[in-house]
Amino acid sequence: MLQKATMSFINLLPALFSLPFLLVSGQLQRPSGSNLTIINGQPVAEGEIKYQIALIREGKFHCGGSIIGPETILTAAHCVYGDEERPDLFTVRYGTIHRESSSNEVQVIEIIRHEKYNDKTVNFDVALLKIARAITPSSSVDFVGLATELPAATDSLLLSGWGRNERGRFPERLQKAETLKFIDNSSCEKSWNPGGEETVITKNMLCAISSQQSGCNGDSGGPLVNRRTGKLVGIVSFGEQYCRVGSLPNVYASVPELRAWITGNSRRKRLAKSFRSFYFSLKYSSY
Repeated sequence: MLQKATMSFINLLPALFSLPFLLVSGQLQRPSGSNLTIINGQPVAEGEIKYQIALIREGKFHCGGSIIGPETILTAAHCVYGDEERPDLFTVRYGTIHRESSSNEVQVIEIIRHEKYNDKTVNFDVALLKIARAITPSSSVDFVGLATELPAATDSLLLSGWGRNERGRFPERLQKAETLKFIDNSSCEKSWNPGGEETVITKNMLCAISSQQSGCNGDSGGPLVNRRTGKLVGIVSFGEQYCRVGSLPNVYASVPELRAWITGNSRRKRLAKSFRSFYFSLKYSSY
């Protein structure tokens, strides 16, 4: 199987030029995925994309994510892979378009990664984060609904994130791409395998492409929303290593396909009465 993700869009090594990447913001990784940023993106206005969060790991920006409930964040499995038992490493920054703002930050107290996630194929690339206190909707914060069906070919898809831009930098202000279009999985897989490689685009994945814009390192875990319905259709997973616009489709975890798992585990009661959750609630109540 092709190793799609040998990096988190922070360290791009020429020797890996032909490999796909995971859209995370960390160091070199073996899985197939990456932290995408927005190439040729536009700055987001205050209150425009209220569901976007920044996942912070040990004080540093790590991935994107979406608010889907008062105490539930949706992100990519590869963003938390290996850290499932260490929620204390992570906080969620919300209600801001500024990557370095810490005005609203809350501790993660539980990580629920899809049990079938495969770090080689990046299949089932979805995870939920339970947080220490509920988020209240406001002029700058809101929840995003989950799509029940795939986008139509004519739908415009909205991608947002703090991933690397066309200058190779991580923007301080949240960026958006609005020109992405859905591409069916069969066509997507053919694009990824022009020479008979083995990148498999499964039913748990969704593809989108644009001749003008693309995700890039740092966008991993972030939202892809259908502008027509306002619903979340994808979670940023992996893409072409150098984020070249129009070269290969960006690949996302498919929310319609994974919706049953997401909703089922969102309803799962967090460990609110356990000693660990009680400890986190006290320790981080000042955030």
